[in-house]
Amino acid sequence: FSMEDTTFCIWRLHTDTAWQRGDIEFPDHPDPDGSSWLLGLLDGKPTKYQQWAKDYYERPVPISAVRHVYAHSPLNKSCVEKLNDDADLSDLSADLKEIGYPYDLKE
Repeated sequence: FSMEDTTFCIWRLHTDTAWQRGDIEFPDHPDPDGSSWLLGLLDGKPTKYQQWAKDYYERPVPISAVRHVYAHSPLNKSCVEKLNDDADLSDLSADLKEIGYPYDLKE
């Protein structure tokens, strides 16, 4: 990303208990930096994301799989297949390792 084009920045260090942001003065606007609109799906409500994904991908998305991811449970073959039957967990392992998301190739 480019700092010149960034409207908001949030972060969470491994040791943090909550998301962080810098101290800035917001203009008087309901969504001054656009973060509410851009991050609205990340409000911690699996059913909200499930409905969005169902509409976007035009196919059913099992709530059990979405809840599995929201709980940060290790991805396994069954969960990945529920989300995308064309995906293979072993093909995702490098990306999952890079972002630090837990996975279990044995299940």
